[in-house]
Amino acid sequence: MVEWVLGILVKRSFSIVPIQLDTKYAALEVTGVEFICLRPKLQLFVVYRPPYHDMAAVSYMQLLSDCLSHYTSNKCVQLVTSNFPVLTGIC
Repeated sequence: MVEWVLGILVKRSFSIVPIQLDTKYAALEVTGVEFICLRPKLQLFVVYRPPYHDMAAVSYMQLLSDCLSHYTSNKCVQLVTSNFPVLTGIC
């Protein structure tokens, strides 16, 4: 089995604070940082979304949606980047 580690590379001149996720989101593969030196503030989330398309995937996306809703703020700009797999053969 291959294990992936999510990471964010940030230039040292930027001041950041890691976003610590609650344990209820432990099943998610998400990492985030807040750039506190920028105006407006910027939150960057990197998400790995497993490439399956079943009920587990639906649950995963619901939990991810809850997580992002919980940690995003109207006082910041949010950027979410991921490998979000494209569903093929559905149309």
